[in-house]
Amino acid sequence: MTELFLAQHVNSDKYFTCGSSRKLLSDFFAYLDREKSNISELYLCLYLYNNSVLHQKMKEMAESGISVKVISIPLEGYDANYPKKIVDPDTGNTVFQNATKYSLAKRVYDDAARLDNQNFSLYLDILLSAAEDSKTFPAGRFPTACIPNPSLSKCGMAGA
Repeated sequence: MTELFLAQHVNSDKYFTCGSSRKLLSDFFAYLDREKSNISELYLCLYLYNNSVLHQKMKEMAESGISVKVISIPLEGYDANYPKKIVDPDTGNTVFQNATKYSLAKRVYDDAARLDNQNFSLYLDILLSAAEDSKTFPAGRFPTACIPNPSLSKCGMAGA
């Protein structure tokens, strides 16, 4: 079972477009492709939704008529420090230079807000944050004690 979550590059000092586990993402995509005709809705609740490869796949699923709903933290919860080079694991080419978790999420969230597809929704929820006694998101700057603003709950709608 451990093999599912550990990719060959998991201990690498490089950061990859597929995230920390290429195998997990690949297996997830293979499952979605195999079961696509049986799937009418997808709900993803992810602390971080800043993976452009995953986002592209979710867009494809929505374009095929599947209702895709992603729940993640607001942009303010992403770390804007410690920029890294993001590399394509297949080619070794740099895809993003000086990328932070925040800049990657902003790219994904901005794309989600521009989508003209009623099958794709991105909901922002501060309740996905760390423990209740935490005053801020880990490395982010969004307080967990705030009450979520309904106008910010969906990219592509007012306030997003």
